[in-house]
Amino acid sequence: MIGLALLALVLVLLQLLPITRQAPLRAAARNGVPLAQQVVWTYDPGLVGQSAPVVLGNRLVFNTLDGMLVALDTKSGDMRWHKENAAASFGAPGAGAGLVFVGNAGGSVFCLDPENGTKRWQQQLLGAVQHAPIRNNSQLIVTTAQGYVHVLHTGSGEIMWGRRLADNLYVAAIGAGSVFVSAGSELFALDRNSGITVWHYQANANITTPPVVAGDLVLVGTETGVLHVLRASDGQPQWQYQARSAISAAPVVRDDTIIIADQSGRGLLRSAPEDTKRETR
Repeated sequence: MIGLALLALVLVLLQLLPITRQAPLRAAARNGVPLAQQVVWTYDPGLVGQSAPVVLGNRLVFNTLDGMLVALDTKSGDMRWHKENAAASFGAPGAGAGLVFVGNAGGSVFCLDPENGTKRWQQQLLGAVQHAPIRNNSQLIVTTAQGYVHVLHTGSGEIMWGRRLADNLYVAAIGAGSVFVSAGSELFALDRNSGITVWHYQANANITTPPVVAGDLVLVGTETGVLHVLRASDGQPQWQYQARSAISAAPVVRDDTIIIADQSGRGLLRSAPEDTKRETR
């Protein structure tokens, strides 16, 4: 089902694109960007979750709308293991260092072996864990619906620090010595080792993308289509870009280019201003 859905999406997009826009797709194919050719396998679990799946080795791990966590073989699509908890459904899975990290609505965070789903450790937090835990080396960043952000030790699950900021914290990011996390229209930069607030930024609308750290810059998009580019060290605005509509997908930074997709259906490439290019390399 996942494969068919992706293929159907590609076909729909190709139908919607004007004839004059087909050339970039052909050029992309010539330059080595793989385009969908055939459906390798399909899987129909009935209720596939809304979060992005993660791939580790030969395992594809995702959550389902009825609260399960499922692992499939990437080559065959066969189910290798699944987990369910009648008391609390699983949220979005995260991954790193050959491990799967996932939380549930009851506030528990689990570290699992992707091969067989064996539990390595479990830690209890306050509030539902809906977003994927983010791993950075020995630190695992977890946000909860009750407004807590915690940093756990990747190997043991031990809580290194935790603090409450605001309800419904969004997906966090780490870089430039800080943990970046948003709630509503506020973006917080916290010291990655202590959780102390380094700086706080108030956007002009609700932030709708995870923070993206690129060198000494941090980027977030909003529901009004404004891309905010801030200096990661102190939160000072560097520049802004107004898209056509809301930005809900995280921008992608490659060298001196920023790739933005907004909800109008338009994607674009944006070159960083000359005075900030050196900071995104």
